[in-house]
Amino acid sequence: MKESIKNVYFTVFLLFYRFCRKAWSREMNVIKGVGGVTLVETWLLVGIIAWSHYATGNKSLLKIPKSTFLLCFLLLAVLNYYALTAKGRAVEFNTEFSKFGDRKRVLLIVAGIGLIVLSLVFAFASASYVHSH
Repeated sequence: MKESIKNVYFTVFLLFYRFCRKAWSREMNVIKGVGGVTLVETWLLVGIIAWSHYATGNKSLLKIPKSTFLLCFLLLAVLNYYALTAKGRAVEFNTEFSKFGDRKRVLLIVAGIGLIVLSLVFAFASASYVHSH
C-alpha cells in the first residue's frame, strides 16, 4: 500500500513534469512537476477544510488570510521540492517508470490523472456546497 501511494505521488509529478517538457528546461520541468503535486495537495486540503467547517461549524479555518494560505502553499511546495529532488528520487522514478510493464504504467497514469481530476472536483464541489449552506 505504501509503495502504491509513493508511486502515484511520483506519477502525478511525472504527469506535470512531462507535460510540454520539450518547450522547457529540465529545471523548469521539475518546477512544473513540483507545482502540480503541490496544487493537487492544496485542492485536497481545501476540500478537507470545507468539510471540516461543515461537520463542526467551526469557521476559523475558513478565515485564514490569503497571505497565510500562500505562505503555506509555498512551504508545501518547498517540502515537495525537497522530497522529489533530494537524491534524485523523481529522476530515478522517471527511469524506473519507463521500465514498468505497460499495464502498470497505464494503471499509474490513470490513477495519477484520476487523483488530479478528483482532487480538483472535490475542492470546488466542497467549497461550493459549504458556501451555499
